Amino acid sequence: MKLAVTNFIEIRKRVSALDPELPLRAKHPTQLALGAAWLAIALALGVWNLARETNWAIQLLSGIGIGIALSVLTFFNHELLHGSIVKSRRLAHVLAYPGFFVFALSPELWITWHNHLHHYHANQTGGYDPDLAGDWNRLKNRKIGPPLVKYLMPGAGHPLVHVFNTMAFSLQCLNVTWLRSRERPELYRSMNRGLMVAETLAYYAIWIALFVALPFGKFFFLLLVPAAIVNAVVFNTVGLPHNMRPLTEDNLPMAATITLESPRIVNWMFFNFSYHIEHHVFPEANHSILPRIGAHLRREYSEEYTAVPHGRAIRAFYSTPRAYFDADHLFYPDTGEKVDLAKLRRDGFRRR
Repeated sequence: MKLAVTNFIEIRKRVSALDPELPLRAKHPTQLALGAAWLAIALALGVWNLARETNWAIQLLSGIGIGIALSVLTFFNHELLHGSIVKSRRLAHVLAYPGFFVFALSPELWITWHNHLHHYHANQTGGYDPDLAGDWNRLKNRKIGPPLVKYLMPGAGHPLVHVFNTMAFSLQCLNVTWLRSRERPELYRSMNRGLMVAETLAYYAIWIALFVALPFGKFFFLLLVPAAIVNAVVFNTVGLPHNMRPLTEDNLPMAATITLESPRIVNWMFFNFSYHIEHHVFPEANHSILPRIGAHLRREYSEEYTAVPHGRAIRAFYSTPRAYFDADHLFYPDTGEKVDLAKLRRDGFRRR
């Protein structure tokens, strides 16, 4: 039985009519202080360790702290570049540079990749959604595709999955930067490719300079360990909302994503990113009003709205395949075993 699907525009109109006072376009510049605070924590830990001789245990703990701070900065950047913190797009672009350093990700690319393509084409095949990792029709014709599904992606059940977690988003950034954006250049026309390349190469240059200048131990604990933590955090938060939902042919937020019921501390640190259906319905809205939007969606679209405890979603993510057999089924290419996505939802994302 197919899920009911309500179009993006229809949902926006209905919620806006129900709550005409929703401050959808309001800017929240005071939230810059949050980004500045987490950046200061990361820099302070790094500089403190560089300024003195610290043992490996202190460096490891510092690296973990830097990784947590940079993880928060990633979600701060997501909020910043959606335009709900400052009015000036140019200022937001510049302020995003520190938060994307760990991935060497150009803000110029991100705006087209995420704001334009992913948001308006979530879970659509044909290269429209760069975040759709399990498009088997695309993967099966590439050398890396079958091994990626068999050994590396969540659900494969292989130990290498946990290694892949620590670099997955960085590899995705490389893929979108140098491959996917060139496969379908017409989809990236809004992007200034020259600026994107310059920003990316500048990040690479900084990484190389730090590798040359720092003792390997410092480089490992203060840069590689944080990078691994950020990748794992981002992959297990960003990867969840869409990769257990059906493929779509239109902008259908209720069908293409889920909302995660996360602990309050996670919601606070990650700017309510877990309210993901809400975010896809009103991507311009500041994270602070997403719970208010969520209350309307739960009430008005109770049959379509899907909220899953974060821990249960992670367990389902690692116990289901990532390749799409068709729009409504995931499958393991080697065995042919299928997972019915509608049934997975009916079962509350518990594998039977």
